[in-house]
Amino acid sequence: MSDLNKLQNNRALVTIYRENINDTGIQGFILGYLKKLILLQYVYDFNLDGIIILQRSDVTSIESDESGLFQTQLLKDEGLYDKVDFTKTYDLKNWKTVLATIGSTYQFITLEDENPDDYVFMIGKITKLGRKKVSVQEFTCTGTWNEKVSKMSYKNISSFRAGNNYAKVYERYFEE
Repeated sequence: MSDLNKLQNNRALVTIYRENINDTGIQGFILGYLKKLILLQYVYDFNLDGIIILQRSDVTSIESDESGLFQTQLLKDEGLYDKVDFTKTYDLKNWKTVLATIGSTYQFITLEDENPDDYVFMIGKITKLGRKKVSVQEFTCTGTWNEKVSKMSYKNISSFRAGNNYAKVYERYFEE
């Protein structure tokens, strides 16, 4: 993974694999990384789908190949590539700083603990950043707020998403 800087500087479309979590690759442009976390502009089905931050310790391989070059050209042709902000810097020191900075700029976020034995998915808004846990006011798939605030330990977070289409649809619903 010593090539992360090169891949980021070349604005290469990459596929990240996390074999211990699932067999599906995650495609995107590297926007930043530090020792523990990596931030991508997530690309799904030739669309920009918000940002995703992953634990680097979960990453088993990163690929950048001819397919990625071709798909980058498709994104350019569709006018999407120019919408990726490669110049912005992010505080990726730890999950708490991510949630305090990046997480606070979005109305809704998703957090996952992708442990196959005890999978947890949370979607909602951050209500509190504690010393060891984040509190999230979640909503249901029927668009109602859960009465109880959910908590997740920072050490259990494996992925963070924001600005994705899934959350944006709910944001529009809650605005109505």
